[in-house]
Amino acid sequence: MIDVSPRGYMYGFPKELPETAWKLKGSRPIFNKDFDVDKWLVKNGYPRSSLESKAIRTWVDNVKEQ
Repeated sequence: MIDVSPRGYMYGFPKELPETAWKLKGSRPIFNKDFDVDKWLVKNGYPRSSLESKAIRTWVDNVKEQ
């Protein structure tokens, strides 16, 4: 899951990230190097004008067993 501020709730956040966007480092989710989080946020409704001052919070809500 990803939450973004300021005012991410106004744009439907928190949202589920695609599985290809992240991996676990220990118990902490980190973005894959080829994932452009800013591009994904804008594509998912977050205003481009707020990207410069964004703060991101990520967490694992549910992990499927492989």
